[in-house]
Amino acid sequence: ALRILLQTIESHANRYGRYIVPLLSLSVDFYVRVFVQVFTSPATVKESICKLSMVFVCSGCGSFHFQPVGTKTITLHGQKYTPSVGPPVDRKCSICGRSFKMCGPIWSHKLHDKDFIQKTVQHIEVENSLYNTSKRMVGMLNVVLEELEDFPLFHRIEQLSSILHVKAPSSNEIRQVSLVTSCSNALNSKFNS
Repeated sequence: ALRILLQTIESHANRYGRYIVPLLSLSVDFYVRVFVQVFTSPATVKESICKLSMVFVCSGCGSFHFQPVGTKTITLHGQKYTPSVGPPVDRKCSICGRSFKMCGPIWSHKLHDKDFIQKTVQHIEVENSLYNTSKRMVGMLNVVLEELEDFPLFHRIEQLSSILHVKAPSSNEIRQVSLVTSCSNALNSKFNS
């Protein structure tokens, strides 16, 4: 939902020669909340096609692949923006053999500005008497700071377990495993077997 909303805001801003820079994007309970800066620059608006992607989702196993809406090429005369050529996948999934659904476009660029979030955390910690929920706010912002930036989408454990026909591990087991890994983007656990 966050990436669809950001793509929509970007699309509307582009119509007026403007573009967005997301500062903070949150999905909490049953709502989404985004904080963006809007800048005016018709030249920079052209780069928007590089921040949006189409998503090819397998109808069987749920694997997904991204294809940027456009690409930027450096030429002798400056920069050139062209539509992408694709699709990035075969007609059938290499994992399960099922077909793909094309979705999008979605925002495939960064959801947050980490510097902005760190400054916000520092401000809340200094001025915590101003906010009744300062501990919750700092906790949520720290979780955002720990998010991996290179992975625009995610899989739900329940969905993966259903596809693999195995019992889903509890949230507590997953949390314990993720806290003991030595690499921030790896999950080394008893669930590997």
